[in-house]
Amino acid sequence: TAVYAKKIEQLLNNHLKDGGKVSFLTSTAGFAYRTKLDERYKILNSHFSKIIQHLKRKYKNNNFDYVKRVEKTINEENGSIHLHLHSLLFFGGDVPRETQDEISFAFIMKWEEELRKKKIKVVRDGQDYQSIECDEGISNYLAKTMALETTSSNTKSKGKGLNWFQFLESDTLFSEAKRERIIREVLSVLQGKRLITFSQGLNACHKQLELEEDKENG
Repeated sequence: TAVYAKKIEQLLNNHLKDGGKVSFLTSTAGFAYRTKLDERYKILNSHFSKIIQHLKRKYKNNNFDYVKRVEKTINEENGSIHLHLHSLLFFGGDVPRETQDEISFAFIMKWEEELRKKKIKVVRDGQDYQSIECDEGISNYLAKTMALETTSSNTKSKGKGLNWFQFLESDTLFSEAKRERIIREVLSVLQGKRLITFSQGLNACHKQLELEEDKENG
């Protein structure tokens, strides 16, 4: 988390200083309790990719890149594993704020539409959009906050959801057997999976940052 947060913070700061704009999106889905974790993971990622492609076709003169993070929390009542997405959309400085808002809200509307087609429950309160723009004196703070928010599943807990470390540290909520089942399910599905994804344009920037860091470290 620390490594990726640092890199994303650099990407955000560079983008904001160049006059770009960034949208911070939270996307959730109310899967049925019996829906397996691997299916949840596949649906969230495929829906995200489908919507990004749709938006790029619809707004082809307003290019944007993204960073996406799959995050997990554990329901403290029944032990169900909740996956949701945090994403950052990077818009060029030539994209008007009105267009940024339009594309970001279009993402939310399309997200809800596609989930309903799959008979998956979705609520407006579970979706969020915040615009981030460069403002002298606060861009570094915004970048650091958004970078950590995008990459970390260990810094927050909302509602009845426990972040991963809270779950591991709570030894009274579930029986030892159930805790083991939850841990095994998470590891069997998510271990080795790419939880943080950079779009092609940002991936090049990400690799450049890695090269610069390697050079600094000798």
